[in-house]
Amino acid sequence: MIDRAFRWFDDRLHVANFTRSSMRKIFPDNWSFMLGEIALYCFVVLVQRQLAALRRAAEAAAAGLTDPTDPTDPPTTSADAQVSSGTVSSHSVP
Repeated sequence: MIDRAFRWFDDRLHVANFTRSSMRKIFPDNWSFMLGEIALYCFVVLVQRQLAALRRAAEAAAAGLTDPTDPTDPPTTSADAQVSSGTVSSHSVP
């Protein structure tokens, strides 16, 4: 049934040859194009991951959180907080 409908459609409009040649241009048969497709997909994945990381960092900064994996941001401890508030002196006498 579908085969007969396709043949009727192709007899009227002659689209099979055009479709076949267009599909060869869109999806070439040479193996080297596959390497380019893989590289493109990898690039897209890297860009998406970087955008997601930037979005998470912006959300954390808006919430007042710091990144625990950031080496330029030293961790804050309770002793550091007491020293900065002045409740404990930095030069304690034994």
